Amino acid sequence: MGLQCFDNIIGITESTCECLTVGLGNEEINSVLWYKVSKSGLFLDRLPGIVDIKGVNSSTPCDDQVATFYKDAIKDAIKFMHDDMVAGLLKKFKQVKLAYSGKALSTDYTIDDAITQDYAGVMIRTEGMKGGSLQINNIFTMFNATGTITLKVYRGLHNSDNIEFVEDITAVATEANKIKPNILANPKIYPLCEEGYDYYFVYERGEMRPKNNPVDCGCGNSQNQLREYANFWGIVGDDLNNIPNFQQRANASGLAFDLAIGCDTSAVVCDLYKHYQDFKVVMSHAVRFKAGELVQEAVANSGEVNRLTMLNKEHIWGKRNHFRSEYADRIMWMVENANLQEYECYICNNKTLNIRRAGIRS
Repeated sequence: MGLQCFDNIIGITESTCECLTVGLGNEEINSVLWYKVSKSGLFLDRLPGIVDIKGVNSSTPCDDQVATFYKDAIKDAIKFMHDDMVAGLLKKFKQVKLAYSGKALSTDYTIDDAITQDYAGVMIRTEGMKGGSLQINNIFTMFNATGTITLKVYRGLHNSDNIEFVEDITAVATEANKIKPNILANPKIYPLCEEGYDYYFVYERGEMRPKNNPVDCGCGNSQNQLREYANFWGIVGDDLNNIPNFQQRANASGLAFDLAIGCDTSAVVCDLYKHYQDFKVVMSHAVRFKAGELVQEAVANSGEVNRLTMLNKEHIWGKRNHFRSEYADRIMWMVENANLQEYECYICNNKTLNIRRAGIRS
């Protein structure tokens, strides 16, 4: 799922003073300067003891790098929080079953597929799993002509006629009478759910004909492992408004995937953030403390501690260590209080953990 749920979890500053904001840039989010956007109401420059923006500005090579400096600190802090939470949670819980990673659908074919319908593609019926995800890393195409197709992605609950459009995957390349890989620079990540989703990947055929590759990957035990998570059909039809009733087939319409499917730690962490107010508050403060730690460390290591900081290096390092401790307390609280057994992915591992109780909520 990625960590987009934490975008703008904290802001940088609400200041309008140019002596502080020069170099931060004018990019806007919903008509608000990006550095003033904060879902939590928390701002990095208000963290007591943090080196102020003027001090940071003097520690960067040029003014226009201040925006990158702060933005990267928050981005890195979010990643640290996710990774540290996951490391702690996976000591407390274990996955019910191993995730699958590898090939889905076959790249073996013999002749062109003699379909006549306007649209073709594949349907992936995923098993119900709260806290899981489907990640597409590579799309293989097998067609009789060179060109490109656009895969239209739809999703709906099992056996439902009500589906939603998810996205277009554009410029998927084909090469005449060859297997053409399309490695995705940014893999496509789609959530799983308790009820189970049907995902549809559909393209307009045009003049091209797909090869008749089977839906079974021909990968033995790996195929059995994959079927614990999903089943696959080829589909063809003429009306995009009626995709759930497309004809299902044993041929995969010239498509195959390299994918990963199973438990998604980022989905679980995001779910805790989105649905539990106490976790939302603690995560927001954790990100601010971690970003503050990174700012202090960068300034202290810059060699440019000067009159603008109004502080000595020992004081900067002291506050950095304080921020690190406050951050660690919040990570421990979240690991101790998260119950992953409500997600189908995880069960308690029955190990005794050495996690100190942290009675903090913010």
